[in-house]
Amino acid sequence: MSDLTIRAVAPDEINTAAQLVANTLSGNQRDRSRMLYDTYANRMMNRPGIMPSPYRAAFRKNRLVSLAHVIDFRLRYGRAALKVVGVGIVCTHSSYRRRGYASAVIKDTLTFAAEQGAHLVLLQGNLPSFYQRFGFSPVWPHYTLQFPAQEAAQIEQPSQLRVATPSDLPMMARLYNTLWGSRVTIERPFDIWRWRMTYSRGEAVVIVNKAGTITGYIWHLPDNFSERVEVVVANYAAIKTALAYSGRRWQAGKKNNVLWAVPPDDIIVPYSQQILPMTLSASYAPAGGWMARVIDLHKLLHELMPEIIAQAKATHSDFDPQQLILKIEPDGVSIGLQHIPTSHCHLSLRDFIQLVFGSLRPEMLAIREPLTPKSIQLLDLLFPPRIAALAAWDWY
Repeated sequence: MSDLTIRAVAPDEINTAAQLVANTLSGNQRDRSRMLYDTYANRMMNRPGIMPSPYRAAFRKNRLVSLAHVIDFRLRYGRAALKVVGVGIVCTHSSYRRRGYASAVIKDTLTFAAEQGAHLVLLQGNLPSFYQRFGFSPVWPHYTLQFPAQEAAQIEQPSQLRVATPSDLPMMARLYNTLWGSRVTIERPFDIWRWRMTYSRGEAVVIVNKAGTITGYIWHLPDNFSERVEVVVANYAAIKTALAYSGRRWQAGKKNNVLWAVPPDDIIVPYSQQILPMTLSASYAPAGGWMARVIDLHKLLHELMPEIIAQAKATHSDFDPQQLILKIEPDGVSIGLQHIPTSHCHLSLRDFIQLVFGSLRPEMLAIREPLTPKSIQLLDLLFPPRIAALAAWDWY
C-alpha cells in the first residue's frame, strides 16, 4: 500500500466524502443517494465541535476509497466526564473493498484519538470480528421498549402537542439534563441542540401541559419507525400523550408495534406498564453492539477515581480509599484492599471495562473467574450498577 495515504478529509473534500457515505448507505440507489448526500454534506460541514475534520480517510493515488466518520463528545459518568472519539459510519468504495483500507482507517482513528487526548473510542459495531481485532469490547446493551400501536393510539391524550421551535430548545435541554443526566450518557452542549434542529431531517414535537409548560418532547426521523426516537418525559400526563402520539404515528406507517429506545430505569417504564402491555428488552452481543476501545487506561482511571471513591463512600461511610489497590498491569487490572488479602483479584481489560460501565456484574463474573466473596463485595462497592443511554441522534 505504498500509494496509500491516511489523513483527515480537507474542507474542500467534504462533498466527496459525503457522496461516498450516501452511495454506501443507499446501496447506490440514485434518488436515495442524492437525499442522503444533502443530509451528510450539510450536517457534517456545520456540526459544532473541536474536530479539524469530521472524517478520517484512506486515499489511494489521491482517490478517496475508505473513511470513518468521527465525532468528538464528552461522556458523563457520574461526576466524571470522559473525552470520547466516537466512530459513526465506516465505509469503503465498492470497487476497493477487502483490501485492508477500512482497517488502515480504523488504526489511524485510534492514533488520532490518542493525539486528541481521548479516554475512549466508542462505536456501534455490526462487524464484531472486525472491530475485535483492534481491541474493542462490548460495554453496554441496547435497550428497547415495545408496545402495540393500535392500543396506544386509543389512549386519551391529556396534554397538547406542537412542533418544536428554536425557542423551545432551552427547556428541552433542561429536561434532557434532568431526566437523562444521572446515567452514562452524552453531554449535549447547547450549540449541538441548535445544530440538531437546524440541520437534521428529524421532526421534534413538544408536549405542553395546560399551564403552557413543556413537560416532554419526542424527536424522530420522519420516515423511520425503528427505535431511533428520543422520548424524554417528566410526568404521567406527558407519558400518556407520548404513547398516544407514537401509537397514531406508527399506525399511520402501517406498523403493529411501536419501538422506543428506552433504558430500564426511565420513568416511562413503570408508568407505561399501568396502561399498556410492554416488552422491555436488553440486547447483548458477545462481540458487537456498543463497543469501546480504551486509549489510555492510566488517564481513564485518573478521571474516574474521584467518582469511584465517592460512590463507595456513599454506600459505606467507613470505606478508606487509602487502602484501595487499583493497579494497571500489562494483561489487565489488579484490585483489592491492602488489609484484606482475600479481597484481591485480577481482571482482564475487557472484564474491567464491562464492570466499570455496568454491563457485567461481579456475581456473574464469578461464575467463570475465581473471585472470593470479599473480592465480589469490593467490586460491587466500587462499581455499582449503571445504566447507559445514548441517543441515536447524538451518533449520526
